[in-house]
Amino acid sequence: MLRRVSFAVCLVLALLAGAVSPHAGPDKTAPPIRVLIDVRSTHSDGAHDMHRLAEMARRRGIQALGIVDHGRKGIRFGIDPIPGILGYTKDLRSLHTTGLDAFFDDLHRVRRAYPDMAIFAGTESISGYTWTGIPFRNLVLHNSERMLITLGEERPAQIKALPSFTLHYVRGVLPVSIVFWSVAALVVLVPVLLRRKWPIAGLLLALYAVLIVNLIYRSPVHPDVDLLAAAHKQGRIQALNRVCARARWGYGWIPRPTVRGCLPIRRRMPSPPYTAIPTATPNPVACGIPI
Repeated sequence: MLRRVSFAVCLVLALLAGAVSPHAGPDKTAPPIRVLIDVRSTHSDGAHDMHRLAEMARRRGIQALGIVDHGRKGIRFGIDPIPGILGYTKDLRSLHTTGLDAFFDDLHRVRRAYPDMAIFAGTESISGYTWTGIPFRNLVLHNSERMLITLGEERPAQIKALPSFTLHYVRGVLPVSIVFWSVAALVVLVPVLLRRKWPIAGLLLALYAVLIVNLIYRSPVHPDVDLLAAAHKQGRIQALNRVCARARWGYGWIPRPTVRGCLPIRRRMPSPPYTAIPTATPNPVACGIPI
């Protein structure tokens, strides 16, 4: 009996010691805050300027506001491997057209006007898209509405470093490119053959063969992974951990009148939703969640 009483007393003392342990402190869990992300301003296709957005957010009790404008919203159709030179590019309203310096100047002014709010910048980018079909017949643009969000930009160089800002991963239709270069090679080669310039003709044929092989067997690209890697190098991986991908559906950011007379683009622009971001990302654990 005495042994049981002693055990009970020791147990109570141990519990009391744990309750008043110097290591135990108050709960330091931060209270939740109201955050609004993916808001666009008049620097791209938004309806309100930054000051108006911050004012409306404050009225609704928003404590942190993420102004995420389109870094570059453009369409390009060209001849590979140089579609930027041999091709057509149409830019819609985005930071690429309105100016990165103006965007950040406006951001700094809004931060000074609303010091009680956490206001941060971001971009919504098209990592890459592809074309299929035949021009003037059934040309279709794929993945043009699939966006990636990056957060935490503080200077223009960070946005310029993203491959989406230069439309780096925009590729044309492979058969169209092959036909173009074949015709070009024929136009150049025929006069050389007629003049019996055999060494030059051989060199031209070799260059043509290398080009066609490079087009057909070019290595696959992973624009989503490369965009995330570029953002990681700019020190924005923490933002990407929380907001990694955005999927959009529908038609319409390329209205027909903008390309009439240049490209007969049909309204079909299939953009399937994300199922998962490729796992070869700087931090794959937190990615792959559509928001």
